[in-house]
Amino acid sequence: MERLQFLDKKILEDVITHKCMMIFKSGEDSELYACSVEKYLRSTWIWPWVLCLFAVACVLLVLLLKNENLKKWLKSMTAERSLSEIFNNRRVLILYSPDNQEYEHLVRVFASSLKDLQLDVILDQWHRIKMSEINPLPWYHQQKSLVFEKGGLIILLFSEGAREKYNAWQAQDATQCNDPDPYHSFGAVLNCVESDFYNKKANGRYVVATLGPSHPNFVPKPFNLVPVYNLPIYLEKLLKEIAGNNAKKLGHKQVNRLSNKIRDKLFNEDKLKSVNSNGSVAVELQPLVQNTSNVSENYG
Repeated sequence: MERLQFLDKKILEDVITHKCMMIFKSGEDSELYACSVEKYLRSTWIWPWVLCLFAVACVLLVLLLKNENLKKWLKSMTAERSLSEIFNNRRVLILYSPDNQEYEHLVRVFASSLKDLQLDVILDQWHRIKMSEINPLPWYHQQKSLVFEKGGLIILLFSEGAREKYNAWQAQDATQCNDPDPYHSFGAVLNCVESDFYNKKANGRYVVATLGPSHPNFVPKPFNLVPVYNLPIYLEKLLKEIAGNNAKKLGHKQVNRLSNKIRDKLFNEDKLKSVNSNGSVAVELQPLVQNTSNVSENYG
């Protein structure tokens, strides 16, 4: 009965809106229309068909979930990937300004933390003898070439001391800043990498970062052509950048766990402080580290 009422209503609507074909008319009160009822029948059956298909899909899903091979496949898809699979022993060269012993130690801990991710990390502090034998500039050029050949990445760390040395280097006046580095290594770094930025060859090869409480404004304008990360706040984004094409394999929980592990290594003291190039205490890092957990969730 309900179906007949539905059909009567739909046919009447089509007659009024002239969707049916008039085949006979006798006077003003006698009219005969021809309407196709196929579409009406189809519309009445659409929801039962949908419900039936949904029920069949649920049954098939239950049967599939009982399959052991399918369970293993689902587990492998949701499990964390190994570090070797994600980072693929990618070569990473870390360049920085050795402002003071404290900052050098922070850079060394950062490099060691990346090395623990099964990355092939290169840091000048680990190769000082070799660098002294051939001089800093040829050594940096050699390492840069190897990074590019192997599809690696160069992390250029900027600090306040690095910015001062860059300004002095631009002015060709070494007396503008007090450089405690006997190797004058950051000047060699700038000679090695600056042309890549000016010639717009840095994308995909470099990332720039500030370590600790350093402000992003420490990064001179030419080096803002690539992503700039304020660490440790944006460690999650940096790790995905290092992972490159495998970034999708680095799950949200996994990248947060790895980033927090690096933060713990960098700032594992209750009141660790950052020291400027002149040796004065600048700011306590502990509050900064405690606030990174909330910020990092937006970049997982």
